[in-house]
Amino acid sequence: MQRTITRFRDLFCRTNQWPTLPAEGPLILLADATPKRIRWRWYTVFCVLIRRPHESAAWIAPPVILPGLETRANWKQALATLPEAQISQVRAMVCDGHRGLLDFAKRRNWLIQRRRFHLIAFIQGRRSRWGKGLHREEGKRIYAAVIRVLDAPIDADITALRIAVDNLALSTTSRELRKALSGFATNAEYYRTHLYHPELHLPRTNNASEACIGSIESLLKRLRAFQM
Repeated sequence: MQRTITRFRDLFCRTNQWPTLPAEGPLILLADATPKRIRWRWYTVFCVLIRRPHESAAWIAPPVILPGLETRANWKQALATLPEAQISQVRAMVCDGHRGLLDFAKRRNWLIQRRRFHLIAFIQGRRSRWGKGLHREEGKRIYAAVIRVLDAPIDADITALRIAVDNLALSTTSRELRKALSGFATNAEYYRTHLYHPELHLPRTNNASEACIGSIESLLKRLRAFQM
């Protein structure tokens, strides 16, 4: 399998001209990962992009492929491949709530912007506010409570709004949703970082890294050696 990983890296590098990553800060780091099950074993592709606050384009770092799933240790190893010239200039990270990413950012005193879209999609996947489902009314209440926290003005005291979300977490019968809502109530500020630091133009989601992941997925489908 190591030969297969090497083949993927070689092919991807031959067909993509890797840009020189910017070294002048401040910089924003966008991180995402996608797991793949190959020959009954799990491998994960770690994707990191870097952008400047006032530019819409992002620079793609060569992806890192590691055995196993998206773990704290694997994220640490993947991020360690980035040059120190770039790491030292990063001010903020846009990511999901994976503990490995949060720990890495906190140790370096980076700002953290968690992805709003994925939170809402996760909630709607379990308690949709649309259609005529059994939990529609609960879904509408949860969505409204979460949006009130996300969209509250920068100078608003969101304590009561967070408590309302936490109460909904306690009342839902979905164990996964209870955990997600409770975590959101505790870490709501991470979803609002873009409000407190407008000078960085932080995205509220991670479309750039998701597009990169999509390109990698497309390439993997064309590589017979990566098929199960």
